[in-house]
Amino acid sequence: MRQPTDLEVVVPLADYKRVSDTAYLGRTVTNGTVTVIRMEPPSDTVLIFDRDEDLLVFESFVHATNWIEAIDVDEGEYTAAYSPDGGVLALTAPEGPEGSAVLARTGSEDLADLELRVARYWHRHQTGQPTRDPLQTARFLIERDNKPRRGWLGQVIGLLRRETTGTEPTPPPRSGSTAQGDGGR
Repeated sequence: MRQPTDLEVVVPLADYKRVSDTAYLGRTVTNGTVTVIRMEPPSDTVLIFDRDEDLLVFESFVHATNWIEAIDVDEGEYTAAYSPDGGVLALTAPEGPEGSAVLARTGSEDLADLELRVARYWHRHQTGQPTRDPLQTARFLIERDNKPRRGWLGQVIGLLRRETTGTEPTPPPRSGSTAQGDGGR
């Protein structure tokens, strides 16, 4: 039997919900256990707070500067930027509102301010959830944003499948007929 790597966690299926709150890249179910491959955020993960105390998390400096608009930086929309370990990042628009946003490391750290801002984020936006540290928060938000989303049709089909579990699926009506039969012919 293969030994789990440092990023893998093997848990009984019954305990899966507890570890599934942690961001993961994949999972395998075997003989009543689940092997979860934990995701470590990239080393250049960015946490950016706006003036409304909303939190934006990006997997890299490139992702952040591609998404953020210089006009918003120029107008002071973003109040703070950090790496998950508390490194302070400078977000600027050196070419003005028409140019590009630039993100750079400052060399200073302020983990206490980052933790305070993250705690406020959890209090305001994740009501009822326990507060997590900045790294756990980055993992959580990246994983949430990378999950495939089902549209309304997929949700309805999922509900219908749950209601008919254990029964044979109803075949679709043949072309030219109705679900009730052939129209009484």
